[in-house]
Amino acid sequence: MNPSNSLTQALGLIEQILSEVDELSKPQMRFMLWIMGAWLGLPVRRNMLNLARFGPYCEKSIRLHMARAFNFAELCGALIAGHCGAERICAFDPSFIRKAGRHTYGVDHWWCGTMQKALRGLELGVVAVVDVAARSAFSLQATQTPCLETLRAQGQTLMGHYLSLLEAQAGRLKQLGITYVAADAYFAKESFVNAVVKMQWHVVTRLRCDANLNYLYHGPRNLRGRPQKYAGKVNCQDIDKRRLRRFAQDDECSYYSGVVWAVALKRLVRIVYIQQNQGKGKGKGKGKDKDRRYCILMTTDLGLAPEKIVEYYKLRFQIEFLIRDAKTHAGLEECQARDQEKLFFHFNLALTTVSWAKIAFWLSIPQEQRGAFSLRNIKLLWTSQMWVNRVFQNLGFDLSLIKYQQAYSRCLDIGRLAV
Repeated sequence: MNPSNSLTQALGLIEQILSEVDELSKPQMRFMLWIMGAWLGLPVRRNMLNLARFGPYCEKSIRLHMARAFNFAELCGALIAGHCGAERICAFDPSFIRKAGRHTYGVDHWWCGTMQKALRGLELGVVAVVDVAARSAFSLQATQTPCLETLRAQGQTLMGHYLSLLEAQAGRLKQLGITYVAADAYFAKESFVNAVVKMQWHVVTRLRCDANLNYLYHGPRNLRGRPQKYAGKVNCQDIDKRRLRRFAQDDECSYYSGVVWAVALKRLVRIVYIQQNQGKGKGKGKGKDKDRRYCILMTTDLGLAPEKIVEYYKLRFQIEFLIRDAKTHAGLEECQARDQEKLFFHFNLALTTVSWAKIAFWLSIPQEQRGAFSLRNIKLLWTSQMWVNRVFQNLGFDLSLIKYQQAYSRCLDIGRLAV
């Protein structure tokens, strides 16, 4: 693969989709096409001053453009629909964003999973689509969570805000053929599960290790009195393997599944009980989790195959890799703006750039030849091209000559990681 050709094709892909975005003026289209390329290859922190130093726009123009509304969901939806596989699920996850400043929109104390405590900063609710065949996540849209005082003034809860983000993307997700929403254990709550089911989706998540579950009664019925519905409580530490049947086993774990009544959710759910085999992982963890060698996954779709429940929940973690790449290599936490519009633009641009790079440089490779996705290599390639082009132009080298083409390709590969 010729690196320079791949870069040209990547920009062509974005240009083609931007031309189809509704209500996009030509100046805004030129700005978006420039900033997405510059964003990926910028060798310094991604703020408006640095962007002005490496591009044709002044800092004021960049600020004005970033304050304008742009439909990132339409852009990302077109990328996903045109290049991802047919089997897709939705993944949702709030992410903590480090940000200082008393006057920044949305600053409050939010839970940081990395530090396992609440820290002062921002929170971003990310709605992503996971390609099941490619086993990778692509951003659809990210929306900042207002501070808790603002939510209280609006008469809304934090969970209600999260649900509004999914509801806002309901039409687009259904166009993409989404049936399942995967989320972490925090969202195994009645308010979230019932609201998502009402939107005509199914939830895949993890239950607490001490979840209150009841076996269903399938025995003989008495003619008098109310029919018996339950056959006792599920002992999560010692399940009844006659009612929860084993469907798979490997060297590490045994997998059991069945339909039970979830008391907290007030509905029937299908669970997958994953039990670690004896002698595996002994002594890991802290406190009570040290001796706990099981976890419980669940879905509201009673007919979903247990293997799919395990697969979909594992794929939920791909959204974490998407956010990690955006923070590490796409400047997700480098925004210096304070108002809501510029923050929205910055966050979505960072996540969209990761998704676009993944589609243009990784998903386009045949699956049997595809290695691990490395955004670092793509970023390095893009940065190298920016410097090499300037050097070759100043020296007057003719890239139509074969000897210069080979030297050009070698220069672009400097520092590339083997994957």
